[in-house]
Amino acid sequence: KQALADLEAGWAVVVVSPQRSVLDGIAREAGGTSIHWLDPQYTHRSAHLALVSAEEWKTQNDLSEQSILKATETFLADLGVDIALPPVGAFCRSLIRALASSARHRGQDLTFTDLYDVSRSTRALRAFLMEGHSLSNPDAPELLGQLDDEEGYVQAVTILSAIRTVLAPLEAGPLHALCQPPFAHVAQLLGEGGLLLVPMTETDFPAHDRLLSAMLDLTLNRVLANRPHPAVSLHLHDPYLYRGDHGQRWIEAARRDTRFSLLLDIQQADRYKSSEGSQIVFRCPDTLASRLIDDWHLPASVADLIEMPADTAVARLLDMVVTLKVRYP
Repeated sequence: KQALADLEAGWAVVVVSPQRSVLDGIAREAGGTSIHWLDPQYTHRSAHLALVSAEEWKTQNDLSEQSILKATETFLADLGVDIALPPVGAFCRSLIRALASSARHRGQDLTFTDLYDVSRSTRALRAFLMEGHSLSNPDAPELLGQLDDEEGYVQAVTILSAIRTVLAPLEAGPLHALCQPPFAHVAQLLGEGGLLLVPMTETDFPAHDRLLSAMLDLTLNRVLANRPHPAVSLHLHDPYLYRGDHGQRWIEAARRDTRFSLLLDIQQADRYKSSEGSQIVFRCPDTLASRLIDDWHLPASVADLIEMPADTAVARLLDMVVTLKVRYP
């Protein structure tokens, strides 16, 4: 209901959930909304993602190297590559710039699999750097020089191995298919009033869901980096299953950006911890309701919290507890 209300209010809505039935229900009720899926299990209907599509090189003259660099660095860091370590960060930045410059020069897609392919070995990286269009890039000689240096070579092997390991699910299978053309144009994928549904249901290989989540984050980061960007509402259901930060990045983003809205649906009553600051709770399980009543000293019953209307929430604002009604234009 919240996702449908956000759509009705004109927001672009992204719903990420391990519950496919919830996503199917939203799709059925969304009416004439432009609906997209990011769905490895049904690749024939899924949007395909690139780091930067060829269409974007053509249509976005203000597409900056810095924005691509920052988004891709964050993507690798999310997957466990130690970008904060100076030698690793410097190598990855040079590699990303070289890949982006080559793709822009040729007017071709810059894909996630491009990044995986050059990480396969120092031989693969050297072959890419020795191509004619790459040699004119200032980062190419620097990387080639590192490969020719004994200490630099060992360092490069280690970093490439780390990148290759975290991107391994892209070698074949469903995630590989989602990284092949034709690619979705980011602005069209999350245009005003659009709906993107992302099932996270890979219980056998959770690393696949974490990679898919990082790919989606990169796309959202690029959308929100544009000014102005469409109003975006992100719904994360049970993010602890597929995100290392449990959604903390988007909590911070929602605090800064009035055109970005976040809904976290976390069904982990046993892990609830009372914390300082403001908290807001809509309808919740009975186990969580009883803990809130004790922690917040609420003059309410468990049934009062379980049966709250969908447009009503209880919020703790500093030392005061209030009831909120959610209204839309």
